[in-house]
Amino acid sequence: MKLFWLIHNERPYKRYYYQPLLRKYFGHAFFYEMKLYLMIFLRAAYLPFNTKYNTQQFEGKRKSRLRMLYENLIWAFKYKEVCNYYFLYGLDLQGKCPKDYVAYTEFRVLRNIVNFRQRENLQTLYTFNYLVLARDKFIFYQYAKSLTIPCPNLIALVSKGEISWYDGEQLNFGNIERITTRNFEAFCKEVNGESGKGAFILRVENGNVFIQNELSTLKELKDRFGGATFVIQEHLKNHPMIDKIYSKSLNTLKLITILCDNGQVEFFDAVFRFGANGNFVDNASQGGIFVGVSELGFLQEVGYHEPGIKKNLIVSGRHPDTNVVFGGMKLPFWNELLDAAKRFHKFFYGIPSIGWDVAITPNGFVFTETGEDWEIPVYQVTNGGKREQYYRTHGKALQIKLRRY
Repeated sequence: MKLFWLIHNERPYKRYYYQPLLRKYFGHAFFYEMKLYLMIFLRAAYLPFNTKYNTQQFEGKRKSRLRMLYENLIWAFKYKEVCNYYFLYGLDLQGKCPKDYVAYTEFRVLRNIVNFRQRENLQTLYTFNYLVLARDKFIFYQYAKSLTIPCPNLIALVSKGEISWYDGEQLNFGNIERITTRNFEAFCKEVNGESGKGAFILRVENGNVFIQNELSTLKELKDRFGGATFVIQEHLKNHPMIDKIYSKSLNTLKLITILCDNGQVEFFDAVFRFGANGNFVDNASQGGIFVGVSELGFLQEVGYHEPGIKKNLIVSGRHPDTNVVFGGMKLPFWNELLDAAKRFHKFFYGIPSIGWDVAITPNGFVFTETGEDWEIPVYQVTNGGKREQYYRTHGKALQIKLRRY
């Protein structure tokens, strides 16, 4: 019941932390919630009949359409969401039980309480949290560098139309036009960007600007930066083994570790993401492919697309662009990488549940990003329902007393 209350009292437009609905906004919140519920139930009822989602992904005898409808409506009532991964989880097959899987809203509420709201129970004068260490890429790189953890070399920081070179010389901001005075190849992304949105490859050569490897102009570059804050970092290259599978994007590992109460760091799960269809980013939301990774560092045989991308979400054995086999390949530097992630997590003592983005280059592994806002669905696709494992590492959130404002 407490979980049900937490899910149904969370502000849906506050994605990153749990915050109860405030009483002074009760009228507005009530009508907003009723509208939201109606939309969720309509979408959940339509899901079994939506041919964009309802395609049999795995072999086996399917449940009746009525049973699918029932399970999706129950899911929507309990978790205040539509189970878009229902068919990719294989829950349309007889013998598969939704109770073995963690709903996204359920996952998010517990993860965020563990990572953020428990900070409020510390005996300090002020409330605070540690999430900026993970969420702001510039701060993350500086923190990682201070701990001698491999991370991308920073070339510059762009903020509000000005640039500051990060090359050991005097740090100050100047006119963005200065960017054409140097030659470099780099990857640009917002310091708080997500899912590769707004990111682009930048090359400056003899005063010419190339964006996504096409000749561009300084004006277009300024427009891309806008008023946001970007990091310009070295353009990393894939390890030859990774490059063989797909070379047009930097393909990265998404590794999840949990800092337990006893001070030990536990491996939770991992997937490897590959770009596809000529894209220069590997994000599943941009059409990329994700493949499960065992704790020993071996790729699974099958890859997957995210629901809603296309009808056939299963990538059987080979990358569709290169025809290279996934299964059986052990990721280079895996043992050292896993040890480093566990060691690194202990320095993020205020964020018990973390997802690491790691690039594997010819010279070793590089931690490109981190974040407390990792998501569980892809790991339940590759390795089945994670309810038991998730509650063993995050179930304590239900015992944490939350402060109301």
